[in-house]
Amino acid sequence: MSSDQEVTRREFLKKGARVAAGFAMASQLGVPAFSQNRSPNDTLGIGVIGFGIRARQMMCRLGHFHPKAAEKATGFGSISREDRTRGYGRRAPPVKPFVKEQIRAVCDVYEDARKYAGEMFDSKVTLYDNYRKVLENRDIDAVMIFTPDHWHAQVAIDACEAGKDVFIEKCPTHSFQEGVALKKAVETHKRVIQLNESTVQSPVTKKMRDLVRSGALGRVHMVRVFRFYPFSRRLWDWPIPSNLNPKTINWKEFLGSAPHRAFDPKRVIQWRCYWDYGTGICGDLFSHDMASINMIMDIHIPHTAVASGGVYELKDYLEIPDVYNSIYEYPDKNLTVAFSANFTSTFRPRGIEYIGTEASMTKRGNEIQIWAAPDSKRYAHLLQESPKEGVPTEIIEVPSEGQMSSGEKHFHEFFDAVRTRKETSANMHMCFGEDISCHMGTEAFHQGRKVKWDPVNLKIV
Repeated sequence: MSSDQEVTRREFLKKGARVAAGFAMASQLGVPAFSQNRSPNDTLGIGVIGFGIRARQMMCRLGHFHPKAAEKATGFGSISREDRTRGYGRRAPPVKPFVKEQIRAVCDVYEDARKYAGEMFDSKVTLYDNYRKVLENRDIDAVMIFTPDHWHAQVAIDACEAGKDVFIEKCPTHSFQEGVALKKAVETHKRVIQLNESTVQSPVTKKMRDLVRSGALGRVHMVRVFRFYPFSRRLWDWPIPSNLNPKTINWKEFLGSAPHRAFDPKRVIQWRCYWDYGTGICGDLFSHDMASINMIMDIHIPHTAVASGGVYELKDYLEIPDVYNSIYEYPDKNLTVAFSANFTSTFRPRGIEYIGTEASMTKRGNEIQIWAAPDSKRYAHLLQESPKEGVPTEIIEVPSEGQMSSGEKHFHEFFDAVRTRKETSANMHMCFGEDISCHMGTEAFHQGRKVKWDPVNLKIV
């Protein structure tokens, strides 16, 4: 980590401490506490902060506009229709609108993103160029944060101070210090938070958790995760809008707490490629898997982490590694989690394997595959019936989710919690566990050594 980054982190932490210390005083001074004592039938006002690809995809899933509508929208300069609508299609099928929730405000520092939002919502939302104006809007009960990672924590903490509940993207913060500050803000101000990890709603994830708990795999001592992407894909090397320039974006606001840099449109669109704004492979990719692993294995924050890798091929646009490996240890569970990622592969597999003393477990779609050990007593009868190699010993089909997908359930749960003040599935405890786990892998890579989590002082050492 550069000295510039270290300075900005210290400044952020000082501000976070001031925010946390001011919560009690704010309540005494009459800062409005929204979203409390509401009727289940009340309509909620939602503010969307950041309107890039991820936000647009989520708005499609919410049913606020059809993916086809994006094809007719203008903006984003010379970017082709295919690139402008990226993230929709099969990944975001149209659903019935959430009629009890209204998107009332959209904020983005990029002029064309605001224009795009205005077209998508048919001018039925208020457009802002500064997220603080969204938080000042008394018609907003909760915010959905889809900014680059380096803005997540600050926006969320400010939202807590303003009495708004928070739906936040992974990685929820940019550093473990920010993670601690966010945790304190949510708990101090008693806000509802939902991390956007809808896998916790999946019946497949829940069934895998039940299988592990039942002993179906024996004793599980290792979880192996891998994500390989073809070299030709050039992951995150997205096209740059021709009209993205200092006149169409508030560059200073985009930078926020990040080190000062001369304007560079690549840093806006391809922010995941840079440590200044993103959280690398751990925060952006492993975070997806960490949510389900933590749930299935009933774990939280690892005791230690080590990591290695580098930028071996894609040096023309990547600052983060294109090959990365990390290992996490949970001695109280006699468990190791190993993660590997490769952006330079010739093929594109992705998977998670839970390796037990009796069997291993993988999944494909709605199917859970059990691979019994050759000498397993538990599965001896099945091994006799189907001794073929390369074929699962048992396949467990999990019924489809019905009319509502996991993603829709995740949204519904958050909105219901805003009204009822109940805990969400991806609450602050889960959010913090995933957040710190990812930062441990990143810190281990940056420092080139094994790092540990100090649960008493809440820091990586």
